[in-house]
Amino acid sequence: MFDVGATELLVVAVLAVMLYGGDLPDVARKAGTTVKRLRGVADDLKRQVTLPPEMQTGFREVRAELRKLPQDLDLRSDIESEPEPPKPAAEKPANEPDAPG
Repeated sequence: MFDVGATELLVVAVLAVMLYGGDLPDVARKAGTTVKRLRGVADDLKRQVTLPPEMQTGFREVRAELRKLPQDLDLRSDIESEPEPPKPAAEKPANEPDAPG
């Protein structure tokens, strides 16, 4: 990827010494820490985006089954005909007394 030879490395080293002087070890340490953090963030992002192999095979099986279904299959009527789940009863506030009875 990067075709860096000895001459280029020598130029970079001389520039680094000229720019940072005695602070060069601290600058190199901070740069190394930053690179390590960035790699950790990149690895974490890869883990979050990539599915585990067992889930990938499951998705392949589901996709294969879906491809077997007729293309003009319309499931909206089945979804619309399902009864709605019961709504939860409204809760009364704790400080409100019961109705007289």
